[in-house]
Formats: sequence, structure tokens, C-alpha cells
Amino acid sequence: MTYGGGLAPEFREDPDAEKHFAALKGLLDDVNAEDKGCTEKVFRGLMGAMTAPGHLSHLERPNFEFAQYILSKVDA
Repeated sequence: MTYGGGLAPEFREDPDAEKHFAALKGLLDDVNAEDKGCTEKVFRGLMGAMTAPGHLSHLERPNFEFAQYILSKVDA
């Protein structure tokens, strides 16, 4: 898993910055390990023989539109 982000110069220059980065990475790794099983089960369900693509729910639409926007900026 690759993580990315932006931090204020004050945070990077903090004497404890490496300790904070390590704690944050540990938290992200723990969350990913916890979510892995659920994500894999959803994926297996989506690959089932009786599945077919359908309409996006109203909850998924903003994520899809944002992803399309980002793609249009990266692809250009």
C-alpha cells in the first residue's frame, strides 16, 4: 500500500515528526488489515456468476463524478 499526502512545513520540521509518521503509518496499516477481509468478500461477490452491473446508488454518484473529474485532469 502506498500512502500520499501533504503536510505543513511546521509538521515536517517538528523534532518528533518521524515518530508521528510512524504512528500514522501504523494506524493506516492496521485499518487496511482490518478492511482487507471485507473488501475481498465484496470483490468475490461482485465476480459471482449471477452478478451484472447496475445503476450507481445516490451515495456512489458523487464519488464517481469526482473520480471522472480527477481523471479528466490527469489524462489531459
